[in-house]
Amino acid sequence: MKAGGLEEDAFVNLLIEWQRRLYAFILTLVPNFSDADDVLQETNAVLLRKRHDFVAGTDFGAWVCQVAYYEVLNYRKRQGRNGRCAMLDESLLEELASEAAKRVTGQEARLTALGQCLERLSAKDRELIHQRYRLNCSAEEIAEKTGRTAGAIRQVLYRIRGDLLRCIERRLAREEHA
Repeated sequence: MKAGGLEEDAFVNLLIEWQRRLYAFILTLVPNFSDADDVLQETNAVLLRKRHDFVAGTDFGAWVCQVAYYEVLNYRKRQGRNGRCAMLDESLLEELASEAAKRVTGQEARLTALGQCLERLSAKDRELIHQRYRLNCSAEEIAEKTGRTAGAIRQVLYRIRGDLLRCIERRLAREEHA
């Protein structure tokens, strides 16, 4: 069965992929971890119920953050009725939510740009990045495998990271102006 143009499995996988970012968003707006856990569970339940409302090709991160924001508002209403804690002014909460959503969804754009920039690296540089960050090899370990010095490996990694950073910034700037 399709959920808003996405196969249900694809929707669930996307939701799972977004859990850490969604939790970070909620934690920005909710005062403690235990309550943030509860809000995340409620948000996930709502997202699963409303999965058919999501339109494929639109910004999934913005959509889940909006749903989470409404769940935070519901949490605040419940807490207010219980007299449990002092609450932020609602306009301040809205501003915090907006900034947190930008930060969370901005990470997605940066990761996408990183993926595109990694593809543009030479096979040799991509392999070096793979060894260092995917396989978690130290410069010394890579040097031993490649017959180079650890200092040379560090220098090449420094250059590659700089190239990646510039590439990411160019791509994000182009997207911003598009």
